[in-house]
Amino acid sequence: MRGRLRKAQGFTLIELGIVLAIIAILVAIAIPTYNTMVLHSHETEAEQVWSQVETEMWSYYQQNGNYPAANGQTCAGAGSPNWPAGVDCPPTSTYWTYAIPSSSDTGSAYSFTATHGSVVGSWDATAAATGQTVTSPPSSTGSSGW
Repeated sequence: MRGRLRKAQGFTLIELGIVLAIIAILVAIAIPTYNTMVLHSHETEAEQVWSQVETEMWSYYQQNGNYPAANGQTCAGAGSPNWPAGVDCPPTSTYWTYAIPSSSDTGSAYSFTATHGSVVGSWDATAAATGQTVTSPPSSTGSSGW
């Protein structure tokens, strides 16, 4: 019985290589999907803030008959010191810089931008006797996919 060879236990090098190849394929599929989901969540954040700002601005318009001028309220979450007085500041974001450019202050229309690097989401709203008209979906420049 001493001369009998025992069967080796464990995996062969080929079996380990196949498992590693399968894992590499799964990772190659998962990483781009994850990155897309993260980008989509950032876009959703900007859209939610836009919805909040839109409601605030429309409420101000209904009370005063015009949109507020972007005239100097500084907000931590906005990238511009020209946030409209009388409108709550947007939430602070680690990804986006929010602004209502002063060039859009006509009293009956305004623009809202969310910027991150070369990605810019831009929304426009115009007031009329029938209500507020909003561009949808937002326009954008950059590589966000909006």
